Amino acid sequence: MLRAERDDLGVVVLYAAAVGVLTLATPLAVQVLINTVAFGAFRQPIVVLALLLLAALGLAAALRALQLTTVELLQRRVFVRLVADLSWRLPRVRIESFERDRGSELLNRFFDVLTVQKASASLLVEGVSALLQAAVGLVLLALYHPYLLAFDLLLLGGIVAIVFVQGRDGPKTALKESKAKYAVAGWLEEVALATRLFRMPGGAELAMRRADELSCAYLKARDEHWRVVFKQILASLALQAVAGTALLGMGGFLVLDGQLTLGQLVAAELIVAASLSGFSKLTSKLETFYDLVAAVDKLGTLVELRTEPVDGLPVPAGEGPAALDAQGVSLRMRSGMTPISNLSLRLTPGEHVAILGLDGAGKSLVADLLAGVRQPTEGVVYLDDQPLHTLRPDELREQVVLVRGVELFMGTLAENLGFGRADISLAEMERALRQVDLWDAVRALPDGLQTELQPGGAPLSTNQILRLSLARAVLTRPRLLLADRVLDALPVNQRAPLIAGLTDPSAPWTLALFTQDAELARRCPRRLLLTDGALVELDSRADLSLFSPASTPPGDA
Repeated sequence: MLRAERDDLGVVVLYAAAVGVLTLATPLAVQVLINTVAFGAFRQPIVVLALLLLAALGLAAALRALQLTTVELLQRRVFVRLVADLSWRLPRVRIESFERDRGSELLNRFFDVLTVQKASASLLVEGVSALLQAAVGLVLLALYHPYLLAFDLLLLGGIVAIVFVQGRDGPKTALKESKAKYAVAGWLEEVALATRLFRMPGGAELAMRRADELSCAYLKARDEHWRVVFKQILASLALQAVAGTALLGMGGFLVLDGQLTLGQLVAAELIVAASLSGFSKLTSKLETFYDLVAAVDKLGTLVELRTEPVDGLPVPAGEGPAALDAQGVSLRMRSGMTPISNLSLRLTPGEHVAILGLDGAGKSLVADLLAGVRQPTEGVVYLDDQPLHTLRPDELREQVVLVRGVELFMGTLAENLGFGRADISLAEMERALRQVDLWDAVRALPDGLQTELQPGGAPLSTNQILRLSLARAVLTRPRLLLADRVLDALPVNQRAPLIAGLTDPSAPWTLALFTQDAELARRCPRRLLLTDGALVELDSRADLSLFSPASTPPGDA
């Protein structure tokens, strides 16, 4: 995620290194001052020393300000890059990616971008600065005496043990904690999406019981992670106390032996104090680092969602209804089940066919396969003799439209109808709405087509939203129209004008009407039965008594 910002990251590290070197001006100035005073020098060197120290610290402050500005720009770019990636990726995600997890629940992980922003800023500004300051200080300390070089090595060994040995389980426990956190959020989202369901007897108790179980799992994961972090904190505090004491004792003996000046001892104490203080800051940032690892992992779940191919052959610019041919198509699910097996279907241009099937027969899966939303495990689907899987998906959507159930987003009615496309006029929208008998209802709204739709579709009713979905499909004038049980969910007295428009011989599309309603199926000249994962041709004398008006929402079968 930060790979695209590696140039600016290098600048941040360069600033941090410069700040780390310049902040050593204080202990070095103290060393010179003590030696100068000890030898009874004049006041002029002290003034010069103070001015040099002011210049060094002023430059360090300026570089620190530039570092903070660069990190702020990095945070903004990380946010914008992620938003741009997801806004491009989500409309193209393979439908299989959302079979195991609800899309809205997966998108909760987007908010980990805030963790990435804050954690990366903290580590880049404070963490890198503290690390480089400590490193430069220890190198300078080693130049004073060989014993201090040995002291450096022992100190580094202790730091490595704390960070890498004691913290080896840190990333793993952080990921476990993060997963437990999102499990809680996912369950609360389920309850919020089905509040009426959880008002039924036992619903509230189940919501509380499941939330309690998930909360306990989170607390357990959090406790495991905190133990790792707390051990590192205790060890770093102990190392700080031991190292400071050891340096004071060893430095005192070296001064008494004349191997170290008093100024060097004071400077060494200041350097070690600053280095240990920096290490202490780093230790406190270890949990921030673990949070960053977990956040990047969660965001990786989003940016690694598999998408449809963006390339392919251009879809031939045909005119009039399209031809469709599916040969030996099978679909195997992740569970190992094969709901569609050796299915074949041929539709001639302009043909209107009804595909009947009971609940669970697999009508929606067949619709997905014919629309190119899913790829068959075996077999090929052809559009005008061109294999669907070889065509550019964006161009394919211009000619093949699948309409299914209540599908809308928070925006104006016009945006839900035409997606803000400049090539669609208001007159065309009006014509499409009239075709589904919705124009009068839209015109009666105070803001008409500019009416803002709420999350549930208000002020439109469910039936009106279904007709809006049909109008959206009609507006694009596709060459192949797949209607998956949209009419089944409408009241019987509202279906006649809609089915008449869809099956109009002058319509510019080939129609596949998926239904379990015999009356709707009879409006199509050709009828097929989906059973046992395959299609069977039905003649005019076939018994359709099993197919009464459906009451379940589209997309469930």
